[in-house]
Amino acid sequence: MKPLLQCPCSILIFSVITLVISINIRTSLGEDDSRYYTNCSNAFTCEGSNIHNLKYPFFGGNRDWYCGQPELDLICEDSAPKMNINSIKYRILDWDNATLKLTVARDDYYSSSVCSVSDYKNTSFDNTSFQIQYDGGFVTLLYRCTSIENIQNQNPYRSDCGDGNTVYYVLASLNSPLCRVCSNNLFSCGGNITNIGFPFWGGDRPDRCGHPLLHLTCERNISYITIKDVKYEVLEANPKDYTLRITRVDYLYFEGLCPSKLVNTTLDTKLFVYSSEYKNLTLFYGCPASNPFSSAAIGRLPCFTNGDFGEFLYTQFGSLGPPLSCKQSVVVPVSPSWIDINDFIKTQEAIRAGFVVRWIAGLEQCQNCTKTGGVCGYDGNSNQTTCYHCNDQSCSNFSPDAKAPPSTESKARF
Repeated sequence: MKPLLQCPCSILIFSVITLVISINIRTSLGEDDSRYYTNCSNAFTCEGSNIHNLKYPFFGGNRDWYCGQPELDLICEDSAPKMNINSIKYRILDWDNATLKLTVARDDYYSSSVCSVSDYKNTSFDNTSFQIQYDGGFVTLLYRCTSIENIQNQNPYRSDCGDGNTVYYVLASLNSPLCRVCSNNLFSCGGNITNIGFPFWGGDRPDRCGHPLLHLTCERNISYITIKDVKYEVLEANPKDYTLRITRVDYLYFEGLCPSKLVNTTLDTKLFVYSSEYKNLTLFYGCPASNPFSSAAIGRLPCFTNGDFGEFLYTQFGSLGPPLSCKQSVVVPVSPSWIDINDFIKTQEAIRAGFVVRWIAGLEQCQNCTKTGGVCGYDGNSNQTTCYHCNDQSCSNFSPDAKAPPSTESKARF
């Protein structure tokens, strides 16, 4: 497990920027554990610090190299334990050995103002033992800007540093990490269901990227979705037209036209609408052997759904309730191309071919979001569609300071 890096990042100018990270640790020191026990049982010592529980996986100072992992080397400066992660020095504020959570602050911003920092480096934990924990958000600092036109809509804060220099900063919530996650992780399953985004989630796509009731699953390269407690196989998905072609799983396999549980096909009208091209087919269960219908009904089929060997199934186009002589009816939409159904084999083929639905959940809000360059997601607290923005705009017309190294960027993210 990677240790979690917590990032409340509720920062004002000159305030502490903290992150919480979790660490991947090895559980053994190796074959010489007993030999090194005495040296490694002592916690890292840093005079003046109130953190006294830094043991394995850390080393440094009074803890020899074999007491920790190679990349977790501690030093003591200014009465505080510190460490380097991806060439950036961090001050350790807290360590929870039980949860493997390490709270740190960038030392360059902890020890001085935003105006004093000249080595602009992004905070990054890629290719390290750490996994960042987003508990609030982060801040993007913009240095040496000649124009802030492209971030005006984010209401940037500013710090005047004198000599005409101003540092702008934009506070961002969890939206920015989720923007990337939801943008980069689309649902795919098998060869025919690929790159499905909002309002769906599932697989590698987190729940905050889609509506909670629109969960796609992938089983043996087949996609499924559950709507109103009925499980459907997803046969096709067309994001351009916002449509799915789905078929009821209970009519697909072993039970055929006689499922053990009889449930009507019902859509959640806040999430889906039927395609205009469909016809309702009604299946009547628990009927007598004698045909209770007109000639429009399709034959009869023994269907012992309730263990009664004297019950039969009849079908008829239309959305109809059962006659008095039948116990129950189930309505299933089918394509109008099956209008000439005249036997039960074709009936089952028509149901298995599925029907098309169009999703409408958050559609208008999502369209407005994408127009602003955002990525659509879902806020579980407010139970509504939300818009994630990546907040990685740099200053337009950026003109680097002649004193700065040519490769230095003018944006620092926390």
